[in-house]
Amino acid sequence: MITGSSRRLLVGLALVLAFLVPHGVGGAALADTPDPASPARQSAQTPDRDFPVLPRSCRNDGASKICRITRFAKRPWLVLWGDSHALQYLTPLTAVARHRRVNLVAIYSGGCPLSVPFPAASGEPHLACDTHNERALDHVLALAEAKPRVRVVLGSHWHYYRSAYAQLVEEERTGEDSGLSDYVRHVARLGVERSPVLFRAIGAAGIPADVLAQSGIVPNDAPPCAEGEDPYVCDLPRRQVLPRERDNRRWLKDLSRALPPRPLVIEASGAYCDPDTCFGQVGDANTFYDRSHLGERMSRSMRQWFRPTVRALVHQPSSRR
Repeated sequence: MITGSSRRLLVGLALVLAFLVPHGVGGAALADTPDPASPARQSAQTPDRDFPVLPRSCRNDGASKICRITRFAKRPWLVLWGDSHALQYLTPLTAVARHRRVNLVAIYSGGCPLSVPFPAASGEPHLACDTHNERALDHVLALAEAKPRVRVVLGSHWHYYRSAYAQLVEEERTGEDSGLSDYVRHVARLGVERSPVLFRAIGAAGIPADVLAQSGIVPNDAPPCAEGEDPYVCDLPRRQVLPRERDNRRWLKDLSRALPPRPLVIEASGAYCDPDTCFGQVGDANTFYDRSHLGERMSRSMRQWFRPTVRALVHQPSSRR
């Protein structure tokens, strides 16, 4: 469990501000996990950066978007829904969707966990993230009602929200201030307490869904890398790049029990990790874009991990009676 406010570092300041300013909040980073700041706003302005760039029609202030990526008449619909840890897989999903002539929609809000809002009586605030997820769920439910074949891919920075939540639990136990901002406190509670409610809502609607497993990060305490720090290109032990991997996997498996039968857990870390080591570079691709996200060139090599999801959608029975 994470303890001690003295160990927290404010990392990636420019990226943190790019995410936090639109929401009017600020906060400290977690001890072992970079802040889940969204690079989408910056990469839309500088497309030479190694992160997926949304189509021009989809670009906004980085806060919230529902975006049609591919268009095919009378074909199945795939929805990629989540925060920037979902958006980083847009490139391979787009490639597979185009190949199989599947309609792809991206529903995205940086630093916003998949969840439904707390009840009004809870005393929790209702922020932009909550409004986004309400709108997103309405869109998915309406799409599933209107179209015969719809499948959802759910992705989030699972470890970040769970780590922040662990800090809140420790704060309550010890009385020591965690140093987390009000916004980070809110999304941590959403990510742990209200993600299961969203999964149950999708399951109750009978919408097939798959889940993106935990993706790699560069930990704040990574040793100096002479070959390159921005992005970080040195190899690291798998346990540092995918912290608490078994525990996070078990948690996702439990969440997925609420979904319709046979959801896939998409474990794409095999593209840059072996059982012991995660590599800073694979071929000519840097693994990381920044310390919280994978690079676009790396994600481009991951098509094979998304083919089963798109194949399942193409062969999915029609929901129309």
